Amino acid sequence: AKYVWVTNYRMYGDGFANPGDDDCGSKGGFDSSFVYRVDTKTLRVDAAVSAGSVPKYIAITPDNKYVLVSNWCSGDMSVINLLQMKEVRRIKLGLYPRGIAVDSKSQHVYVAIMGSDKIARVNLHDFTVRMLEHIGRRPRHLCVSSDDKFLFASLNGEHKVVKIDLSAKKVIASVKTGLAPRSMTLSPDNQFLYVVNYGSGNLSVIRTADMRVAQNVATKTHPIGVAYDPETDNVWVACYSGCIQVFENVQEDVPVPASVRNSEPDFQYHIIVGAFRQEQNLKKMMSRCVKAGYKPYVVKSNGALKKLSCKGFDDKESALNELSKLKELFGEGIWILKQPMMTQAAASQSSN
Repeated sequence: AKYVWVTNYRMYGDGFANPGDDDCGSKGGFDSSFVYRVDTKTLRVDAAVSAGSVPKYIAITPDNKYVLVSNWCSGDMSVINLLQMKEVRRIKLGLYPRGIAVDSKSQHVYVAIMGSDKIARVNLHDFTVRMLEHIGRRPRHLCVSSDDKFLFASLNGEHKVVKIDLSAKKVIASVKTGLAPRSMTLSPDNQFLYVVNYGSGNLSVIRTADMRVAQNVATKTHPIGVAYDPETDNVWVACYSGCIQVFENVQEDVPVPASVRNSEPDFQYHIIVGAFRQEQNLKKMMSRCVKAGYKPYVVKSNGALKKLSCKGFDDKESALNELSKLKELFGEGIWILKQPMMTQAAASQSSN
């Protein structure tokens, strides 16, 4: 979270006489553009790297090796090496590449080719390209599940969202959401997919297990972007009407036994599912842990944030084995915290 990367849609001024746009077609010859790196502490641009024509979507590989940029008018993807801070490859993909999703191991990147019914699968080791075909008309945005089993794509030309089995490399389910579904975001536990529908002005909440719409929520005109905040469980929606809306996820209040609220078992290793400043957000995550069959507890800390663990262990190996399972439920943001075990004397003094 040290930096934010931003695509620059088009350039102006001396040396830029042929900017592209959304209707650039196949004639080519458009000006190249840039992507910028912004320091989150100073909010200043500290780097600029050349990309293709009309860069749209941008993604960083989980191993922090590459920045990947889909270039709308040049029909390709820029591969920027973060160590060298320069474009090291330009991969031709076809008309109108847009959404990008990278798997958790930084092995493959998926790119929606909006001028077709295909999604490109690019190997990030040898940069070979394989097409997933017959996905549907005008795939726009992509999300990949944290276990790398499924890929979700919004189909701007069919008003649908599809679920793709990545082992079989084919569509296994679809659902109609609204007019012109655009950006999407997955909840950290992969249970819900949030989709903004540009034409119908609403946010659809999809259960990923059966691909059914669980809820439709009205938004301002022309919602275009959506993001999930895992700490608060809030969903943020950006609209072309000039506003950002924040929607609160109201979950069923599962009673949390008093015995697990602030009691820290005497373990050396704790799997932390979140760190919270607000009590209501802490209780929400506690409820999720209880629903999943765990007994959560707050790990004692001198900091401002309360660290919540759902399970503790005496040895690191057992904690690591459980971590993979819990990532499927709570997302990739959980971690293992090591704390010295309390001695009997310290425990006695603490209870007194």
